[in-house]
Amino acid sequence: MHHRWVALSHDAARGAISTAAPTLAQMMARCLAEDVRPNLAPKTVDKYDMFTRLYVVPGLGGKRVDRLTVRDVQTWVNGLRDACQCCGLH
Repeated sequence: MHHRWVALSHDAARGAISTAAPTLAQMMARCLAEDVRPNLAPKTVDKYDMFTRLYVVPGLGGKRVDRLTVRDVQTWVNGLRDACQCCGLH
C-alpha cells in the first residue's frame, strides 16, 4: 500500500492528477477512440461503437467504474435476454 502512495505522490508532484473515477460510458468512449479505432478494421469499429451505444451505455454507462460490481453486470446481462431488442422494453 505504501508503494501506491509513493507513486501517487510522485505523479502529483509532476502535475495535477484526477481523483474521480470515470463512468463506464466515459471509459468505453476513451477505449473506442484510443484502442479500438486505431487498431481494428472500420466495420469492426462500427460494430463495437453500435453495441456500446445501444446496449452498454444505456444499461451501465452511468455507473462509475470503481463502483461497478459483478452483480451490476450480471443483472444487466440477464435483462438483455428479456428485453425487446428494438426498444429495450421488457
